[in-house]
Amino acid sequence: MQRRQPGIDTKRAKLVALIEHFDDGIGQVLVALDRLKLADNTLVVFTSDNGGSLEVGANNGPWRSGKTHVYEGGLRVPAIARWPGRIQPGAARRG
Repeated sequence: MQRRQPGIDTKRAKLVALIEHFDDGIGQVLVALDRLKLADNTLVVFTSDNGGSLEVGANNGPWRSGKTHVYEGGLRVPAIARWPGRIQPGAARRG
């Protein structure tokens, strides 16, 4: 990570590496569902528990503060759902 983004904080680099490994594993699960022809009958949901933890290098984008705080960065809960044929790719619902 530090080669791709020189000067990145060590905590942030570790968090980004963790997320990248997690993302790769999720991709493997989704590929397996497709390969086994189970994707159309499987709702896959990924969610989090309120905002990123700033102490370990999270970046909550434009939202103020982070986990354990009552500002937007601590309250918003990201979620992604995949269900081919039921949820259109790129569909978004905010609120």
